[in-house]
Amino acid sequence: MKNYHKLQIENINQTFEIAILKNELKKYKEAHQDCIKQLEQSITWSIEDIREQAEEKGIEITDEKAQEVLDILIKKHDAGRGITWNTIDQYLDLYK
Repeated sequence: MKNYHKLQIENINQTFEIAILKNELKKYKEAHQDCIKQLEQSITWSIEDIREQAEEKGIEITDEKAQEVLDILIKKHDAGRGITWNTIDQYLDLYK
C-alpha cells in the first residue's frame, strides 16, 4: 500500500509539473509573439515566378518545365545565397 501511495504522489507531482510547464510556455509565447511570428515567415517561389521570368527573357516554357526548373532550384540552391531572380535566370538558360 505504501508503494501505491508513493506512485500516486509521484503522478500528482508530475501532473503538477506539466501544468506549470504548460503555463510557462503559454507566458513565453505571449511575451515573444512577435519573434515567433518572424520565425514562421517564409519566402515562396512558384511556377508562376518561373514562367513570368521566362517570358521576360523570351523563353517559352510549359507549367511542367517550370515545375522542373523550380524543383532543381530548390534542390541545388546555396542556402547562404538563397534563390534570386539571377539564379532563376541561370537555370532558365540551362533549360532553354
